[in-house]
Amino acid sequence: LHDELRAFNQGEVVKDSLDATAKELVNSKILKHSSNSVKACAAACLADMLRLYAPEAPFSDKELKSIFEFFLSQLRQLKKLPQDHADFTLYFYLLESLSTVKSILIIADLSNAEQLSADFFTCFFDTIR
Repeated sequence: LHDELRAFNQGEVVKDSLDATAKELVNSKILKHSSNSVKACAAACLADMLRLYAPEAPFSDKELKSIFEFFLSQLRQLKKLPQDHADFTLYFYLLESLSTVKSILIIADLSNAEQLSADFFTCFFDTIR
C-alpha cells in the first residue's frame, strides 16, 4: 500500500477514492498492532495520506491527535534501529515526509498543540544525541 500511495502525485489523485483507506489506517487495530513493521508501514501510509489530501486532512481533530501521537511513537524508533534495519527506511520516510510536505504544521490547529510540539522537539533532540 505504501508503494502505491507514494507513487501518487498530489493533485492527480481522486481523493474520494482514498477515503475508505484513510479511515482504515486510523483503526486502533493498526495503530496498536503488535508488529513494529506493520506500524512503521502504517505511519508511512498515513504520512502519504496527509500529503495527498493537503491542505485538508481527511481526519477529525481526534484522529489527527492520535495520528501525530502515533508518528511520535514511530519516530522514536529511529534512535533504536541501525540504518540497515528493514524498517529504518519507513521511519526515515515518515520524518522526511513530515518535513518536506510540512504536514506537521497541522499540529498547530489541535487542542494539545503545545504539548505535541514539545514532544516532537524532545523526540528529535533525543534522536540526534
